[in-house]
Amino acid sequence: MDSERETLAGSMQARDAVDFILKLKEEQRLIMVIGLWFLWSERNAIREEGCRRSAESLARGIHIYAKETADMCVKEKKPKEKRRVRWERPPTGHLKLNCDASFKLEIGEGSWGFLVRDWDGDVVITGRGR
Repeated sequence: MDSERETLAGSMQARDAVDFILKLKEEQRLIMVIGLWFLWSERNAIREEGCRRSAESLARGIHIYAKETADMCVKEKKPKEKRRVRWERPPTGHLKLNCDASFKLEIGEGSWGFLVRDWDGDVVITGRGR
């Protein structure tokens, strides 16, 4: 890792530093990005408020934040149960509007549609367009 630190420290272009960080393993990349963000925040605090935290405090904060972020990402990767959603009738005397739309950026076209049903589930009116 010492040669990697020298490579990053000797990098003259921001693009080289970003390329270097993106090639790291996920855990190292996370610590690096959070570390840069902490240092930027610390720089602003020193400049604006004149207060400075110790290196140990910054390092502890970076590792805690990285662990919490990594844990959050692991939780999000769990497969979610698919819940079957069924249409429900509106209360008596009410209507229910269902609508949807789509757009394809590549061709610059879209479409929309709607359906209104009454409390018995009967269709009252529909519409669609482009």
